[in-house]
Amino acid sequence: MVTGYRLKSTAKGAIALAVLLFAAAFCASPWGRAWDQFIGDMFFTLRGPVETPSEIVIVAVDEPSFGTIEKQWPWPRSLHARLIDSLFAAGARAVVFDIIFAEASDPGEDRELQAALERHPPVALASEINEISEKHYFQEILVSPHADVLGPLTSTGIANVPLDTDGVVRRLPHSREGLPSLAMQAASLYCLDAACPGFAASEDLAADRREINFPGPQRTVETVSYYQALDPRRFLREGIFSGKLVFVGLSLGSSIMGKGKGSDNFPIPFSRWGYTYMAGVEIHASATLNFIRGNSLQRLPQLPAILAALAAGGLSAVLFLRVRPVAAGIFWAVILAAGFGVSFWAFAAKAFRLPFPYFFTCVSATFLVSPFVHYWQVWKEKSFIRRAFATYLAPAVVNELIRDPEKLSLGGKMVEATALFLDIVGFTTLSERTHPKELVQVVNRYLGEFSDVVIRREGMLDKYMGDALMATWGAAVHQPDHAFRACGAALEILETLRRLTEEEQKLGTGVHLRVRIGINSGRMIAGNVGGTKHFSYTVLGDNVNLASRLEGVNKAYGTVVMIGQNTAEFVGEAFELREIDLVNVKGKHEPIRIFELQGEKGCLDEGRCLLNRHFAEARTLYVGRHWKEAAHAFEHAVAVCGGDGPCLTFLERCLQFDGNPPAPDWNGSVSLEK
Repeated sequence: MVTGYRLKSTAKGAIALAVLLFAAAFCASPWGRAWDQFIGDMFFTLRGPVETPSEIVIVAVDEPSFGTIEKQWPWPRSLHARLIDSLFAAGARAVVFDIIFAEASDPGEDRELQAALERHPPVALASEINEISEKHYFQEILVSPHADVLGPLTSTGIANVPLDTDGVVRRLPHSREGLPSLAMQAASLYCLDAACPGFAASEDLAADRREINFPGPQRTVETVSYYQALDPRRFLREGIFSGKLVFVGLSLGSSIMGKGKGSDNFPIPFSRWGYTYMAGVEIHASATLNFIRGNSLQRLPQLPAILAALAAGGLSAVLFLRVRPVAAGIFWAVILAAGFGVSFWAFAAKAFRLPFPYFFTCVSATFLVSPFVHYWQVWKEKSFIRRAFATYLAPAVVNELIRDPEKLSLGGKMVEATALFLDIVGFTTLSERTHPKELVQVVNRYLGEFSDVVIRREGMLDKYMGDALMATWGAAVHQPDHAFRACGAALEILETLRRLTEEEQKLGTGVHLRVRIGINSGRMIAGNVGGTKHFSYTVLGDNVNLASRLEGVNKAYGTVVMIGQNTAEFVGEAFELREIDLVNVKGKHEPIRIFELQGEKGCLDEGRCLLNRHFAEARTLYVGRHWKEAAHAFEHAVAVCGGDGPCLTFLERCLQFDGNPPAPDWNGSVSLEK
């Protein structure tokens, strides 16, 4: 692995801190709370039900009782009075009705229930707080047992079942609006004459840290039918109610209160994992059991829980960021397994909820930072390599080297490509009157701008040669449109040069540079050239040499961009070209036509089109050896259209050939000496 780049520890720490803060924000959000509830519910299922509580028995108003009693609901209150007498006769310590006797019924029925309550004071009746929520107001109405029913010593408790945001019952009801809950009132009655050390502890515990420690799913608390409790000697074992706290309430599979009234059944943590809902009376009984035993489920407040999880995540991050991702994954699994084990033990054995979901979130978040930082560092190192090579190799070549390092070996391959040579005109004159430091700045600015054009056109910057540069297309990577890209780059370079010239004029620097460009396409050898220790990726061959010569040929004809015959055949339909001459090239048996690149197709104005027509007509006379007529035509073109380098060059040749004509087998070509 390259050591030229290493992600700093401060950067790693900043990333880990940012991720931890995001994890903390998640934990504090409703989604974090839902995640915490999900894991807490899972712990109940993993623990399973505990032994049946010995303190409480439930008398259920259930389907068998309706079938036996054969009366519609609500049942006569004398029947409830009879139940109270039966339960206390069987040794019950206290009785709690999860039934609201809010309205008066038959006076005789009410008097019988009231008399039973007077005979047996340790009875609690249910009250309820009804909420009315409208758009512009909110109202709470206390619904209490009717005065004709209450005995002088009968206690009451709020029977509302508190729900969490997901509709599941988890919280331990303590009091509401200053009134005790039914569970709290029931525990008070049970512990009135009995030693219940846990009850005092439950009263002192902050309400927001209490949750119901359910002994199990539905029917974990011993439950008998209402009709059985009316005659326990006949239907139940002896002593079933002796010394017990007896709850009386609905335990039905369907509603008896009419459509939309519900069936007094609620989801509890066990319900998430395949168990059915629990009757409200058993929820009150479970909560009462927690008060009596002092074993309600306790948990840390959210803020300390999140801070503890952040601390664990921070310590884990120190470990994860020091090892490789595979080792970090092993440590992550071990840490989470240990955290899960400790959290489950605390839940099952100590009735204490450790913040394992928050712990899991923060530790996992920092674990995910480890591979991210590792692979980011690898990526940055590759980027370092890319930047280092790109200072003298084209980005396309660097990509090829990264994908296939074997290409670093010496050798080459034959490719169809286009080469471009550019030289800055006027550099020598500028160097004579410019300080070396300023001269380098000017050259760097111009060549830098031209290089950007080549890169934008996806070319390869082959090399810099003083105030000149060489670029290729289609050499490093296959580009079917290599000639089009090269010609487009040449025209964009001219536009860039015009912009730079205007900027120099505005600044008054006196810098006025021009360029000459030669372009040629054809088969070339592309590859690494040099020794085993020092080599360069470049292109070689006659077509490359011709491109270099075409750059210099511009000087002879007064043109700016000269392209070879092969290139012209590629791009003739997309660009405006003017055929300039037929030249003999060293190493070639046949003369080659050369063209001036004037712009994209359709860009020429009327004057330029007229000049091209005059030049073509005059050149036809020139090739036909009509020297005087050709000279006259070239003079006319110059007079009509202004000074034109190729016209002036051919005019000079016509004057020379008029006195010293070429050989009879002359084919119109010329061999350039320079």
